[in-house]
Amino acid sequence: MCGVPSFLFDNFGEIFFMSSKQRENLIYLTAILIAVSGLFHLVDTLTGKVLFDLAFGPYLYVQTRHFWKMKKLGVAIEGVESRRYYILIALWICLLFTLINFLSVPFLMIFLVMVDYLVVSQTE
Repeated sequence: MCGVPSFLFDNFGEIFFMSSKQRENLIYLTAILIAVSGLFHLVDTLTGKVLFDLAFGPYLYVQTRHFWKMKKLGVAIEGVESRRYYILIALWICLLFTLINFLSVPFLMIFLVMVDYLVVSQTE
């Protein structure tokens, strides 16, 4: 497969590690979904809150899947990946707090996505 070690590919031939451009596109998608949820929030507050929580869905799914595969293959999470792993854990905790109405932390969630973008862009 183009000289790339076979352990970097999963069962479907998909490359295991995401490029920084793919990570940036994922963050841009999350930002667009947050903006759309903000527009819906102006019309209907409850719909806006639900869409805001759902806006983080693609980001959380892809990142969780990425780190799950890393753990499954026994790849060490170090350096930039460890920072991104801690950001992912913080986002899951914030989302959980928001869903159970323990603490509403939408600004912190947006801030964590921005920090993740800075971490990704600084690695290039």
